[in-house]
Amino acid sequence: MCIIIHKPKDKTVDLDALKRCWDRNDHGAGFMFANDNKVWGNKGYMTFEALLAGLHGAGFYRKGKLTGKHAVTIHFRLASHGKIQPSNCHPFPVTDELDVLKARFWEADCGVAHNGVIPIERDNKNISDTMTYIMARMSMVYDQMDNDEVYNLVAEETTGSRLFILKADGSHILFGGWTEEDGILYSNEGFRVPQRKPQSNVVAFPSYQTYLNQDLDWKETKTKRPPAPPGMKWVTAK
Repeated sequence: MCIIIHKPKDKTVDLDALKRCWDRNDHGAGFMFANDNKVWGNKGYMTFEALLAGLHGAGFYRKGKLTGKHAVTIHFRLASHGKIQPSNCHPFPVTDELDVLKARFWEADCGVAHNGVIPIERDNKNISDTMTYIMARMSMVYDQMDNDEVYNLVAEETTGSRLFILKADGSHILFGGWTEEDGILYSNEGFRVPQRKPQSNVVAFPSYQTYLNQDLDWKETKTKRPPAPPGMKWVTAK
């Protein structure tokens, strides 16, 4: 399913939330940010420890949390198409060049992270639906996203997905439904602490055949058999 986190400047995300996102989407990770009128991306982290080291090295992770000094967008992958390997991790630069899409460290005029599945035919089965769509469509229109007609076209083609488009000036464009909590954007609810389901007070009685079987076991073992359900009585199998 994947999950994307966008942490704006002056906001923080704690280690526990990052770990929950990784544990549920552990097929690789990466991050991107805008600086000097470019979008910069680091990806291909195949362990949680490697991701934290990468974030720390880029100045985004300090003292057990994402630092509030800079904005950063992180993607945690759960593969739907394409191999589980560093080159298929998000985020991606928006380009029509496959070698650039596969690069672990990149810079571009625009970057994208995707959560979901895009229904597009893949000639190359080793790469993902996201990579295919970026090359076939987004690389042609990324600089026209402010146009309603172009935006609606991409929204229609990616229905059901969440897309985070990061521009070189630090602004972003969203597609799909997002969750905002404490100023942080999440592409789904996978960052939350799981809630325990309440226990049911309904008592389920075993089937009649189950009781027949238990009766046979009782005859062989001479142990005390359980009481019959209401309205039923024991039947001795001959």
